[in-house]
Amino acid sequence: MGLERSTVSSVAIPVGVDVAVTVDVAVDVTVDVTVDVTVDVTVDVTVDVTAGVTAGVAVTFDVTVKVDVAVTTINSLTIAAIFSF
Repeated sequence: MGLERSTVSSVAIPVGVDVAVTVDVAVDVTVDVTVDVTVDVTVDVTVDVTAGVTAGVAVTFDVTVKVDVAVTTINSLTIAAIFSF
């Protein structure tokens, strides 16, 4: 770091003159992070096997539902959710 020099010159204030210097520095930092994540997944699966049962044919079915919630970034908070049913 180099050398620094400060020079302050004198200033004559006439009699009867009021000089007021006010320095008011206010720093108010408020960080309010609200993360409200609501995931509402409704799965309604209806399987009609009446025809197969009537004919005496075995009916086998698998129901797999997978819901992927995209990654969301809120105020530098990363939220990722994967739901499998």
